[in-house]
This record gives sequence, C-alpha cells and structure tokens, in this order.
Amino acid sequence: MFDSHSHSISFTTLEMADRKHTSTLLHGIQILFIDDDYVNFLYFNELLGGSGSEVMRAVSVSQAIYKLKYENAIRVVFMSAEFAERFNYSILRFFKDRFPDLPIITIIDDQSSKAQKRCIEEGSDCYIHRHIDNNHLVELIMDNITSDQINSYANH
Repeated sequence: MFDSHSHSISFTTLEMADRKHTSTLLHGIQILFIDDDYVNFLYFNELLGGSGSEVMRAVSVSQAIYKLKYENAIRVVFMSAEFAERFNYSILRFFKDRFPDLPIITIIDDQSSKAQKRCIEEGSDCYIHRHIDNNHLVELIMDNITSDQINSYANH
C-alpha cells in the first residue's frame, strides 16, 4: 500500500511552530490501524514515531471489533482501502454503524475517484492517499478528534 519511495520523516522534524504542544495533544491517543500487511503497519507506525500516540494493529474484522470494544482510548481508525474492498466496502458501514462517533479514515492506494467516493459513501469520514507525510498525518488525526478530547489532552 505505501510507496517504497515515500520518505519517512521522524516526528521530531515536523514543520510545526509548536512541536511540543502537538506531541502533548497526541500523547496517549490510541490509533487503530486495520490492515493485514505488516509492512504497511510498520511504515504507518514509523510516521507517528515520537508523537506520543500508540498505534495498534488489527489484521482481521474480529480483531478490530475486539479492540474497538475493549480499548476505550482508541480515538481514530485508519483502514486500508484494499482491506475494505475485500468486503465490498461494506465493512466501513459496519464499523460506522457500531461506532458512530469514531472517525474512520481510509488509506486509498490509488487515485481512483471511484474508490474515494465509495469509501465516503460507506462511512469513512475522509480518506488519505498512500503517499503520506507525517505533517499531513498529524493534522488529519488532530482534525478528526473532537475539541473536547484535544482540550483534555492539552490540560495535562
């Protein structure tokens, strides 16, 4: 899914005015990454390295359901569009129906407007292309957690 030519940049090199504040906002946030490709998980996890967030992985629907049900600190879900496509994208609707307040971000593998549209129609809150840079990734996570969550983390 992820392009081997993409550059992995440590969180500490983020081009943000207040890196410490951003790290404080993400500290303790659990992110669920749903994909059965371990290389994709490693890359995604590396992009968030040093952010203070914890990236959890699910390789199946049952693992994802279990983690979403019992890991109360999960605040954002990233799902591979390839994984969703195996279920004719209905897996997105399944998760959104059961966890309506949890943002689901789909990682799109290509520039296909059909895949983008289908992911949104089935319940994904937004999508991101596989050529992820960590600045955009952090902004996306922060945009998709509620202001109440941001305020509670900022007050620690």
